[in-house]
Amino acid sequence: MKTLKNILSVIFIVYTGLLIIVYFGSLYEKIVRPEYKNLDFEGFFLLGLVVLFLLFIDVILVKRLIMRIKSKEQK
Repeated sequence: MKTLKNILSVIFIVYTGLLIIVYFGSLYEKIVRPEYKNLDFEGFFLLGLVVLFLLFIDVILVKRLIMRIKSKEQK
């Protein structure tokens, strides 16, 4: 069960990383080419909040994974 939990945590972290890359890529395109109207300011703001929330969850998951690895090494 712990292995499945670790695998799902890694998958979630990778998914969030991909979402962050796509978000910043779109934000860069919007800054470089203002005529790029895929999302308005409100859409980017809300998507940025979602990305920030997922990043916060990722930090918590990574801290727990590191703590588990360290505790296994000490045993």
